Amino acid sequence: MPAISMTPQDVSDYIAQAGRDAWVVPDVPETTPRRKIEKVGVIDAGTMGGGISMNFATAGIPVTILERQQEALDRGLKVVRGHYQRSADKGRFPVEEVDERMGRLIGTLSMDDFADCDLIIEAVFEDMTSRSRSSPISTASPNPARSSPPTRPRSTLTRLPAPPSALRMSSACTSFRRPMS
Repeated sequence: MPAISMTPQDVSDYIAQAGRDAWVVPDVPETTPRRKIEKVGVIDAGTMGGGISMNFATAGIPVTILERQQEALDRGLKVVRGHYQRSADKGRFPVEEVDERMGRLIGTLSMDDFADCDLIIEAVFEDMTSRSRSSPISTASPNPARSSPPTRPRSTLTRLPAPPSALRMSSACTSFRRPMS
């Protein structure tokens, strides 16, 4: 098989075009209304959940991070603070912003704190051999809509299983508020 020959400019052009194309969703009309995301809930304060939370907090969106145990929550928030602090120390943003960004992250042990979230992302460890999940949302129901926490009148739950190689198994659903049983 012949090697592909690309100049550095070709590579740069390709990457730039791929970045633009990533925002294009085929078969979705441009007139489709967009939902505003004002608050996000993230399930799991580990590597993946912490990173996802950082992205939203950096963008100015408040994030509620759920863990099962206080120790895991404290550890996750400490790691996030460390990442922010190292970035600030390297001059990527002012040091004063570390506390500002951390102020957008709220740790919790209760799913009730997701009641006002517009988007909930589940980023929990998934045991690929037994297909078991360590999610506080559901260990019995494969349907996230049936087991989602109380939410705004309409919110979205997205599951991003870890390890990331399991991403092919991710799912998303829109849920509507319903009475708690």
